[in-house]
Amino acid sequence: MNNDQMKFCQECGLEGMVGCPKCGHEIRRGIKHCGACGIEVEAYKEAEQCLTQARQFLKSREYDAAVRKTKRGLPLGPLHAELSLVDTEARKHVENINKLRTKIDQLVSRGRFEDAKAKLEDLAKIVADNQSIRQEAKVLEGRITDRDLLQELSAADTAWNACDYPSAMQHCQAALKIRQ
Repeated sequence: MNNDQMKFCQECGLEGMVGCPKCGHEIRRGIKHCGACGIEVEAYKEAEQCLTQARQFLKSREYDAAVRKTKRGLPLGPLHAELSLVDTEARKHVENINKLRTKIDQLVSRGRFEDAKAKLEDLAKIVADNQSIRQEAKVLEGRITDRDLLQELSAADTAWNACDYPSAMQHCQAALKIRQ
């Protein structure tokens, strides 16, 4: 900038005055602190960008990304309260997701596939990546089918060994229906 009274640079034509990102007071481009509110201009801009992006991630249910953005913006100082609120909300969702994942794993390990599938449906309501959840649900459906098929075949075998042929046939027919 050539002169304090000029609004544009005589060399490049770039506007030399901009609004403070916090208070809107007109300040010279490139200045470190606003003379009206005292904010560190670049730190405020970066914190504002982190807050905006974190809110977008929160809205799109990308909670880990929201936490990363707030973690980047919090040390900058400006907008600390707003960043903290977004961070708290995102972390709460991450914690809920982790609890659901743990519960799903426990249910699967106990062979309670229908209950695990119901929890997967709950999880699908709060995460962005529903494609992987649909894939997990298909795997659980396959495990349910396999379990039910084995139960019917085992019951058919038991009935056959007990010479209860009508019951053995019923279990075999039930197994065929499961397989279809």
